[in-house]
Amino acid sequence: AGPQKGFENKKVDQNGDKDVLAAKNIGFACKKGLKPESPNQDDFFLLQVGEWGLFGVLDGHGPCGHDVSLFCNKVLPGQIVRDPQFATEPLAAFTTAFKATHAMMAGKVVFD
Repeated sequence: AGPQKGFENKKVDQNGDKDVLAAKNIGFACKKGLKPESPNQDDFFLLQVGEWGLFGVLDGHGPCGHDVSLFCNKVLPGQIVRDPQFATEPLAAFTTAFKATHAMMAGKVVFD
């Protein structure tokens, strides 16, 4: 497939009912920047469950920015929604989730 070209759409994984976002008039776009030597370092997630939605934008920077944003994309939403305080104390749940994701990432990502 090769590297992405400038402003090419990010390849995304979409799980669940694909019509839910369209029915709620929710859209998304993620485009690669113009630096030919860099992959698309950004990522995002959209999570719709019942009446609420959780949306995240992950802006990667540096030589491992794409790895960090992808890791956070895969880990952070689950950490947030599985926190027992999420429904009653969302700020506490977010704080715990960010700290846990950071701790996990620091143990996995090797910076050269």
